[in-house]
Amino acid sequence: MSNFNMQGSTTKFLSEFVDGGPGCSRDDCRIQHGASTTTAAYYPPVYDKHGNNLNPDMNTTTTNKRCLSCGKSWNESYQNGKVTII
Repeated sequence: MSNFNMQGSTTKFLSEFVDGGPGCSRDDCRIQHGASTTTAAYYPPVYDKHGNNLNPDMNTTTTNKRCLSCGKSWNESYQNGKVTII
């Protein structure tokens, strides 16, 4: 979890008790996208006779996100069309 210049107990409080981010019921959320990192493995495409790629790109991109309304931050991981909150 990125702390976005918040320290110790403030970060813990925000991660455990403040609404915001994924599944938030607040109406005033504004999500800031931060730094992203991506793994760098090469996945050469392999196609079947119908043109389906049998070896999709399995690199993972992880992005820091933060709610500008409440300050809660989290990471999202994207791999092969699937997004996971971490």
